Amino acid sequence: MGLGREESDMDCPRCDGTLEELVFEGRRAVVCESCGFADVAADHSPAERENEESWETALRRFLER
Repeated sequence: MGLGREESDMDCPRCDGTLEELVFEGRRAVVCESCGFADVAADHSPAERENEESWETALRRFLER
């Protein structure tokens, strides 16, 4: 499958330029070529790490060798 490109009927929320819709292998993204805005979903919440080692523990373990 190729890359599909269509002009969107929406305006960029950042610069009011024309947004373009890009479709590749069933995935869709909306971008503004004027300012680089990309409407891509992202999760910026902190990840919970179960076995995260502190710097103190890592240095102690390193120095014990």
